[in-house]
Amino acid sequence: MAAHDLVRPPIPMPTPEVRPLRLGATWNPELARRVGTAFGDRHAGEVVGVQLDQALRDPRLGRNELGYAEDPLLAARLAAAHLFGMSGACTPVITDLDEQACCGRRHGFSARALHEQELPVYRAVFEIGGAQGLVLPRHLFDDSPMVVRMLIEEGVRPWSDGRAPVLTTGGPVVPAMRAGADGFVGNGQVLDELVAAEGLDAEIAAATARMAAVFGRVGVSSGDDHGGLDLDVAREAVVLLRNDGLLPLLVGPGMRVAVVHPGGSCGLSAAVRQVVTTAGGTVTLTGGNDRVRLREADGRRCLVAAGGELRLGQPSGGNDVFDAIEWSRHVFELSNGPCRQVVDLRPANDGTVTLRYVRNGQTVVLKTMLWEPVADGATLAAEAAAAADVALVVVANDAEDRRDRENLLLPAQQERTLRAVRAANPNTVLAVLSSHPYALDWAEANIGGILWSAPGGKTDVAVTEVLFGERSPAGRLPQTWYRATDTGFDTYLYHCAEPLFPFGHGLSYTTFRYDPPVLSGRQLRADGRITVTIRVHNKGFRDSDEVVQLYTRQLTSRVRQPRRQLRHFTRIAVPARTSRTVAFTLTADDVSFFDVASQDWVLETAEHEVLVGGHAVRFDTVGQEIPIRRLAGASLMCTRADEAAGMVLVDGPAMEATGQRSWLAFRGCDATGCRTWSLDAENPTQVPLYVGLHLDDPKGPLIGVLAVPPGSGPQRAPITGEAPGIRDVFAVFTHPGLRARRLMFG
Repeated sequence: MAAHDLVRPPIPMPTPEVRPLRLGATWNPELARRVGTAFGDRHAGEVVGVQLDQALRDPRLGRNELGYAEDPLLAARLAAAHLFGMSGACTPVITDLDEQACCGRRHGFSARALHEQELPVYRAVFEIGGAQGLVLPRHLFDDSPMVVRMLIEEGVRPWSDGRAPVLTTGGPVVPAMRAGADGFVGNGQVLDELVAAEGLDAEIAAATARMAAVFGRVGVSSGDDHGGLDLDVAREAVVLLRNDGLLPLLVGPGMRVAVVHPGGSCGLSAAVRQVVTTAGGTVTLTGGNDRVRLREADGRRCLVAAGGELRLGQPSGGNDVFDAIEWSRHVFELSNGPCRQVVDLRPANDGTVTLRYVRNGQTVVLKTMLWEPVADGATLAAEAAAAADVALVVVANDAEDRRDRENLLLPAQQERTLRAVRAANPNTVLAVLSSHPYALDWAEANIGGILWSAPGGKTDVAVTEVLFGERSPAGRLPQTWYRATDTGFDTYLYHCAEPLFPFGHGLSYTTFRYDPPVLSGRQLRADGRITVTIRVHNKGFRDSDEVVQLYTRQLTSRVRQPRRQLRHFTRIAVPARTSRTVAFTLTADDVSFFDVASQDWVLETAEHEVLVGGHAVRFDTVGQEIPIRRLAGASLMCTRADEAAGMVLVDGPAMEATGQRSWLAFRGCDATGCRTWSLDAENPTQVPLYVGLHLDDPKGPLIGVLAVPPGSGPQRAPITGEAPGIRDVFAVFTHPGLRARRLMFG
């Protein structure tokens, strides 16, 4: 392979028919493999780009549906199966690394969170053999070379046994190849630099072999018939969130159903109509959206639908009246016939609004427009609901909108319509078809039946089957649904407040009972294993799948441990009035964690619990005693803090504060004998920046304050007061910008 073979055109990124979040709701890796195989067969012989996100940690992100689950184990198993299925026929290359999360710029950086939550999904897809390569953006090589080295030397290379190439986008060539890049995509100028480069013989030889393995690979189609796969996914992904006995709906002659869909057009309406009318009932459809008119403040022109586009003009034949679908705060879709346009709407102080939207690639801005209601959607929906036996409200989000959300609330208009319908008819069911969770506090307290599915092919059929009892639902939530009052999103691993619907939640139309788990032993060593056997009984009269979920909880530790953590799971079919036995094997790897001090995975001597099916059984691990940090005379690398908030990883290596009261936490410290403390830091501003040393909590007792002047170097300050016993120590940064390398004690 010559130098020109290291330069490739942009790798295409075909849109998968099934989004990762939808697979997450199935909790079925084998189904994920089948979906991947179908994708691979459609792109047999091609090198294709694949978007892959880490475990989901913030449900407000616009990328939410690109992640499989918030739990790293569930996400890793589904992603590995999905990409492994693809890799038989095509060559999947990860082309959309979420660099913000790996650098800690999204959630804050800690070495433990990186290894336990951010990297497991990437590790799994390379070790299993699904992912064949990785594309990193060029600016990452320039801005964060340390992160690049970590991802390549400690990640892709060992995970793939050195076979997977790392590509980047553009030059300069020499620094990129020195940092580990094997190839370049989307920039023809790179070739000249590559040919002219000197001293890269070894790098080019290694890169050539890795590139040949990927771009010279010939995939083979599976030959499988993938018919019905979309329906299989849709059926397994429906999650029943709440049911007070209203579901399943009993349909018969004369039954009247009102379907209200304030989230826009919905195929579910047609599917429900077919079932109800076939049984001799009737269905009334209403959008539940407000109808509005927008005109200039001077009254000269109106916003009209003309040729499928929005324009200012004179009204004619109702072309100035729009259904206003509220997708999120300030974001509406204006609909009139074939004209459908998403607009950003901002109110002004004088009562007018400003509209922004994109037409033919250009941003159109219309100022001083008056928003005039023509019809109230909630009132019309309530009238339809009052005349029906059952009301079905369908809420949704704009599947094409990738913007982050400000909060988890339903759009105000959808919430108002839902409440109006429920007030008019107590037999109201809520179907949520969305690519992210909502804070449904009021609905959870007032709506008798709530179900959720991520949107996709055949969703209308699958949800209708569940609504009318043709199938018992068995999907489970791949991420926590928080309450509106929750102030943080720590995932179920560390979230202390009671969520609206927890991770793994999902109801059925039958009743399952678990026998207490039986453990083959009560002590687990580094080279040992414990078999956990569980018998699951279907006590009802409906056949149904059940997702058996085994969690563990570490009860004693030097560092903070998750409240519970998924270790094993399986989806099984349990016919009515029968039982199934499931066995899982726990090993040391399952209950080890990443120790930031040793920068390695450790099994700590501790007491644990197995949690499954409402039962808890204790066992012990025999491993290492994690030593107490004795601070007197110690030097602690800031990148090895146990936890951090508002701190990002930067070259140095160092941790940079990004806001007021960012902090680093060092757990289990003995400060006996400490008289002074110092910080090796860099202050790029023109004024002193301050750091406080606190005990137990970022707002705990203050035992030292240190001023860091502009520039770099160690700064020292006295420790005041006593810190008896074993305490947690927090370094709290009062302002952003300070870069800290080491914390030292004298």
